[in-house]
Amino acid sequence: WPLLLFSLLPHFAAASTPAPTPEWEAQEGSTAWVLTASCLTLLIPPGLAFYYAGRGQSKNAIATMFGSLAPIGIVSLQWTVVGWSLCFSGDLFEMGIVGDLKKAFLRYTSNEFGLTKTGFQVSALTECTFRLSVAVAAASLVYGGGIGRIRPGAWMIFVVLWTTVVFDPLSFMLWSEDGWLYNYGVKDFAGGLVVHLNAGVSGLMLTMLLGPRDRFRKKHPDHPFNLSMATLGSGLLWIANLGMNGGSALGSTEYAVRGVLNTQLAMCAAVLTWFILERIWLGHGTLTSFMSGGLAGAASAASFCGYTNSWWAVLNGILVGLMCYICSQFKYKFRYDDQVDLFGLHAVGGIVGSITCGVYEIFHEKDSGALGRQFVGIAIVILWSAIMTFLIVLCIHLTSHYALGSNLRVDPDEEQEGIDSAIHKQRVYYSAAVPGGKVDKEEQQRRDGTGLRISGGLFGMGGGADNQTPLLSETNPLASYTSA
Repeated sequence: WPLLLFSLLPHFAAASTPAPTPEWEAQEGSTAWVLTASCLTLLIPPGLAFYYAGRGQSKNAIATMFGSLAPIGIVSLQWTVVGWSLCFSGDLFEMGIVGDLKKAFLRYTSNEFGLTKTGFQVSALTECTFRLSVAVAAASLVYGGGIGRIRPGAWMIFVVLWTTVVFDPLSFMLWSEDGWLYNYGVKDFAGGLVVHLNAGVSGLMLTMLLGPRDRFRKKHPDHPFNLSMATLGSGLLWIANLGMNGGSALGSTEYAVRGVLNTQLAMCAAVLTWFILERIWLGHGTLTSFMSGGLAGAASAASFCGYTNSWWAVLNGILVGLMCYICSQFKYKFRYDDQVDLFGLHAVGGIVGSITCGVYEIFHEKDSGALGRQFVGIAIVILWSAIMTFLIVLCIHLTSHYALGSNLRVDPDEEQEGIDSAIHKQRVYYSAAVPGGKVDKEEQQRRDGTGLRISGGLFGMGGGADNQTPLLSETNPLASYTSA
């Protein structure tokens, strides 16, 4: 088979690399913006790596970063081989569910033109690049449902199957001109349904199928180990979501301006609403209002940001801040271990944004059936995502358990020790402390001679309650931060 694949490479190369046409060159402003938006969207996995790791436990920080970043490589290759074709090629079964394999390996791509929502044209290869970054972002979001429990190898297999079976068909249904929901009239400008609701439901299914962490089951306090890291990740996600929502216009047009502005306003309104609710409910505001409120606003704005005016974005931000604040508390009542509020922020945010889009169509476009169509789209995305994610997890579990002799979830001893040390053989901090609180003689001499003590957590900015004071060594300044 390697010889066969090698023999086909000239055919793929010849079919996918013709010279750009004058029409494509005439839209260089749109091309430049969409490529910039693609790069901004690719900040989502690094942002999630910091955000998820900071909100989790220090013993799982490396594994959390690995899980958030792994889709960059996996999904990029999957997208090149089959993903782009499954999302934006011809209708495979003439049912509007999934595309065929005509554009596999990016064949018939760069010499075609894709009409954007605004009527402007960019090359199909430009759109392919942007959609790739969106697919990567969606897969990274789902990891929030498996933090501290799923095996890294099983997660990598899950990413391939989830992107192929869940994300790609939903993208075709809602974004392709041959898609069933697209032709039915369901609107999803930047992925409120395809990305946020889809990832939130899949993450919830993954959480429930894996079961809660031992710490959550015993109702132990679950405080973030490093809020500075989580806040840094939230800042990256804020910028990245502006790029993803504005880039979904697929052109340097008014729709792109609306996408960016409405997303910014929705996030700001959600943050302020979350802060006010914390003041009322808890008696004080916290950094959570910035982190969670911003993500809720971005998830909600993704559905409507290119269609509505700015006041609707503000009203939606207030509503989604309220709804997501309430729904993020459900995990304690119903006892599902959604550590980073993936369902409460992204799924609920996507639903609220899609409903907002339908209501706007009723009032401004006089389309009385718009809201009903949006509800149909919401229902289809929830059912497809939940059922397919269940089947994927079941398939991986049966295969890994009976064929490989391992489980989808880490063993209790590995969970107790932490996935970082048990599987990755790394730690986000390295500690000289030994059981009993003592320090070995060699380490004490090194501290007395060359050690430089810095108070706080990562980079001296403050860690969680279970962290030791970090030590910056002159001999290895990048690998000597300490933690319990």
